[in-house]
Amino acid sequence: MTRLPLAHPGRQVAFGLALLAAGLLAVLDRLQMFDRALLPTFWPLLLVGLGLVRLLRPTHAGSVPAGAALLIVGGMLTAHRLGYTGLHWTDVWPAFLLLGGLSMLLRGLRGGDRPGR
Repeated sequence: MTRLPLAHPGRQVAFGLALLAAGLLAVLDRLQMFDRALLPTFWPLLLVGLGLVRLLRPTHAGSVPAGAALLIVGGMLTAHRLGYTGLHWTDVWPAFLLLGGLSMLLRGLRGGDRPGR
């Protein structure tokens, strides 16, 4: 089973970008060029971005269902926070159990390797 090391360059880049984004938002907030009050509304877009990364660059067989789940959760949370949906977490949590189980199953059946290897 091939796993990415913790010091993988892709992970370092992602963590570095996250730190840069957090620092930039903090500076812009201090300069009163950004309203920090918007963060609670739009933070779920980070889940959408992570889901897209998982779908576009899968690291193992379970990445696709996990990416889909992140996209769905991020989209639902963003829509809910913007007032576009009446769905509540209690309405959809069983679907995430199914996606999590599917992700684990695919990973186990393929030995955790990257798809296509």
